[in-house]
Amino acid sequence: MELDELGFIHLLAVDQGSVVTVSHPDREDAPPEIRRGRGGTPAAALADVGHGNERVPFLGGASYLLIGEGQAREDVSSALDLIFSDYAARMDVYVYVVRDGTASEWVQGMAESSQPVLEWMHNFGQRTKLGSPALRVKVCGAVAGMAEGETVLLPAVSMPREADQTVLAVEDQEEEGGEEHVNPLMSSRPAGYAVVRDGCVAGWIEPEDCPIADAMLLGRKRVAPIAVPGGGASEAEYTRRGPSSLRVTISSSDGTGRETPEAFERILLEGLRRIGRVIEGFESVTVEVAFL
Repeated sequence: MELDELGFIHLLAVDQGSVVTVSHPDREDAPPEIRRGRGGTPAAALADVGHGNERVPFLGGASYLLIGEGQAREDVSSALDLIFSDYAARMDVYVYVVRDGTASEWVQGMAESSQPVLEWMHNFGQRTKLGSPALRVKVCGAVAGMAEGETVLLPAVSMPREADQTVLAVEDQEEEGGEEHVNPLMSSRPAGYAVVRDGCVAGWIEPEDCPIADAMLLGRKRVAPIAVPGGGASEAEYTRRGPSSLRVTISSSDGTGRETPEAFERILLEGLRRIGRVIEGFESVTVEVAFL
């Protein structure tokens, strides 16, 4: 097969009964090429993408795999297998779960963005704000963890809610017919972790609890904002001190001087209880809060 017969796919979006592929065009000023396929399984839907098209879908250039919540709750493995079982695909493809929405809707939103799809996804993955998981998961890591029977965390992204959408300024409303232009991708944001157990999503770790999960589950020292009692945020370092011990060191405050270790402990214990609803053992974790 010749190179010009291949349709290089850069992003793959999987939902129940459908697959959407995104390919960057050869010309910078051209919009991304979006193709859709339907089928009873993700593999059948991907095969349907190639029907009637001049180029054969080729996953050798894929960088991102998006899995819609419906598909993820039903079967994560079959979506991962599209990459894992393909002879040409790289195993370092990053995986995200679309929370409260479908992957195809996400792709459509990205297609309407002013940024190229891959550039937008790269920037999204680099975010480290409050609520951003530190973990970026590749297909190889997810497949290996699931094969060992482990609980696997996959970063989640949310569909933008209407109230959160950013209205783009239009200088001349008369020329645009007086209508506001809304880019639905401007307010899309990290949505915590999808907790994958027995091959499907069993629950979620909320965005504000990601630093706790990063420290306790991954053994990673994490520096991230923490909510300040009464409002605002401080910078904190989360460190696992043992299987059931978490130390959080507050390195800055909101300047009121009213924060106490006990107030922060209550916030952290609430987070541990939330995680404990989807992952066993977190209810027994003790918390130590210190100030620099």
